[in-house]
Amino acid sequence: MPILFLTILFVFCALFVFVIVRPEIFNRFGQRKNILRNISASVIICALALFLSIQVVSNHVVLSAVSVNDHILSSSTSTFVESSEISTTSTVSLSVTQSIAEPILSVSSLIIEPRDGIAPVIALINHAKISVDLVMYQLEDTLVENALINAKNRGVIVRVLLNKGYYGVDERHKNDSAFSYLKAHKVAVKWTPSYFALTHQKTLVVDRKDALIMTFNFTPQYYPTGREFGINDTNVYDITAIESAFDNDWNAQQKIASNGNYLVWSPHSESILVSLIKSASSTVFIYSEEMNEQAIESALESVAERGVDVEVVMTAESNWDTAFRMLSATGVHIHTFFADAPLYIHAKMILVDDARAFVGSENFSYSSLEKNRELGVMVYDSTTLASLSRTFEEDLQASNTFVSSVSTKTSSATVSSTILYYTSSYSATKYYYPSDCIKWKNLGAKYRVSFSSVHQLLVAYPDRILNPDCSR
Repeated sequence: MPILFLTILFVFCALFVFVIVRPEIFNRFGQRKNILRNISASVIICALALFLSIQVVSNHVVLSAVSVNDHILSSSTSTFVESSEISTTSTVSLSVTQSIAEPILSVSSLIIEPRDGIAPVIALINHAKISVDLVMYQLEDTLVENALINAKNRGVIVRVLLNKGYYGVDERHKNDSAFSYLKAHKVAVKWTPSYFALTHQKTLVVDRKDALIMTFNFTPQYYPTGREFGINDTNVYDITAIESAFDNDWNAQQKIASNGNYLVWSPHSESILVSLIKSASSTVFIYSEEMNEQAIESALESVAERGVDVEVVMTAESNWDTAFRMLSATGVHIHTFFADAPLYIHAKMILVDDARAFVGSENFSYSSLEKNRELGVMVYDSTTLASLSRTFEEDLQASNTFVSSVSTKTSSATVSSTILYYTSSYSATKYYYPSDCIKWKNLGAKYRVSFSSVHQLLVAYPDRILNPDCSR
């Protein structure tokens, strides 16, 4: 617009000089003073017009810069979460209390499964104009694969990273078919690097403007039953960080990923999630597929003991029964769906005080939080939070309250003998050998829980006791 204005102005001045001044110059009867007067007038008019046009151009540039800065600043308005409970032990991870930008999320930014199905994902890929970058743990959906191929065929740059296996050990049978199919159709596809235990991240970035951060894989057999979420993150700093991490992994260059404004990366996400839980003042709502991480369990127990309402919804699995009993004993409310229920809890969510939430691919296990490539996002948008809370409440009502199945009889010999207490953590076994049962209180608070006698402890946790002589 400014260039067009200057062009028109230049032509106008030229015509003015040609029409007004030229006749005077070539008119032999004209007087010299008239010629000079007209020339001077034309020069002054042109100079004034040029000055005004420069002002217009300058204002346009300034306003454009202000508009861009306002856009950035509007997405970077600081929000502080007040809490005296939060740990700041991690130097790599994002603190919950860090001043971070308030996200601009709409209702459509939240995908809820199985309600929404795969259609929103396909639509996002179909709308791509420039680029599509996909990181996926399991890809078995031909609809997604064909959407990627179609995007590539219309000129979109498509790159796909598929998980290969545990520390690069070949487990390609999970993704081999998709890998071969995409490669056969000239889609750029690579196996994930071997410097992570697993690449469990599930993200789709389109045109470097939309980043879909998911808890679900592209596995159609689980679409009808899986409780899952997807968050469409449009924050420019988050997208830049995700794309930078993608580029590094694509080129097998191991670097620490940036947290952008709202991202939670693994490795090194344990401290962030623990801090989030400990920041609670009234409620903590948990979705998880696994419960096998000591720091997370301890954080849940800690907030429950100070009166926070902690609700956990999971699918029942015997591997988590011991953790469930420990959590229940400290006031954490455990709710489960049976394995054959029409809903399977695969989502990973921590919703605190209905005011902030984590949603991502991270499971509550040491490997997931500290060894895998995982990605989650912090959510502060009230509409999205309300949808998450409403969905959780519905599942809570439909689930079953966990009841610890414990023996009510314990022999006096067992009570009076030296006891072996143990717990499984990080796939390693920790053993505790109190010299006398009365000294059970010398164990950590996690194992003493709320019992007033060792007899009550043994009744509640018979599976933590081996033979009275401590033999294996």
